Formats: sequence, C-alpha cells, structure tokens
Amino acid sequence: SALLRLAGSGSTGTVNLGTGRGVTVREIACSIARILHVSGLIGETAIPDPDSLGYVIADAARILGLGWKPEVDLATGLRNMVNWKTAERSSAQ
Repeated sequence: SALLRLAGSGSTGTVNLGTGRGVTVREIACSIARILHVSGLIGETAIPDPDSLGYVIADAARILGLGWKPEVDLATGLRNMVNWKTAERSSAQ
C-alpha cells in the first residue's frame, strides 16, 4: 500500500518506509529465535568499535505525511516471514 500511495502522490526523491521506532539487529534476531523456538541461536562477540553514525532510525515523515501507516507490526511481520519461508522450504522438498 505504501508504494501505491507513493506512486500516486507525484512525490520524488528518497522516501523511507518505517514506523519511526528503532530496532536493533539483536532484537530482530531474538524475535526470530523465539518464533522458531530455538535457543542458542544468538552468539555473543566482542563489542565492535563504535559506529560513526551512532543510532540511526529511518525518517518516515514523507510517507507518513502522505497518509500511509504501517498495517503490520514488526512481530507479526517476522512471524509471517518465518511462516512463508518455512512453507516455501517444505514445498521445495
């Protein structure tokens, strides 16, 4: 729906899709591990050098200003993705 709304808007340039809420890679990985009911999926490593950009969250103001809003929250989207990928792998076997 975001792409359709954007296509009909006449807007040009970069448009970020998002909620404005930052999520770490670790949070996503832990969520997927919970969905899969897998423990030990996440490993710990040494903390890398600080990222020069710091904490970055996509600015979704342009698409939100066009009246778009996310229809699926992150947890549901991750569950849908895992279910789709699981079904895809099952049908390929």
